[in-house]
Amino acid sequence: MVLEIRIPCSRCDAPIRFGADSCPECRARVSREAQEALEDRLEAASADFREMKTRIVGARAVLFILAGVHTLVGAIVFVASMNSDLPETDETAAATVAIVVSNLGLAVVLGACAAWARRRALTALLVATALWMGVQVLVVVANPLSILSVGTNIAKAAAIIMLLWGVKAAVQADGLRKRLSAI
Repeated sequence: MVLEIRIPCSRCDAPIRFGADSCPECRARVSREAQEALEDRLEAASADFREMKTRIVGARAVLFILAGVHTLVGAIVFVASMNSDLPETDETAAATVAIVVSNLGLAVVLGACAAWARRRALTALLVATALWMGVQVLVVVANPLSILSVGTNIAKAAAIIMLLWGVKAAVQADGLRKRLSAI
């Protein structure tokens, strides 16, 4: 099945095909709104593309959830350290600061990648997935006993699967866009 996705030019009404940078007749630049309209028409015309977009949106949601979880962990560790009756050593203070800063920093990066994925899904999801998986490996290296937390590991595996599905869908969506642009 060949999809032909077109909209009329806002200046001259000539058909503008998916992926075009300018109108073939009057050479008017295709606006961001027109590009989004073409993308909406593609989504309406293709069930496969709708499924890809759904998986990408799901991966973005996972990134926002992970950002929230890391924000919460950083906040809990900070509050717990402030309310602790245990004597604080330089070592425990440094460890607390490292945990709080790394969790909050990771939250900011994951949230930024989730927002970035609206425009550049593949790049943003690849960066976020690689970063988050790398952090998970570092956690296990730093604390090998953390691998024994079954519930946490199931949640992490589910997050990784959703992120990888989003990456795969973004690759497929980009491929479809490129094929349509070549028509």
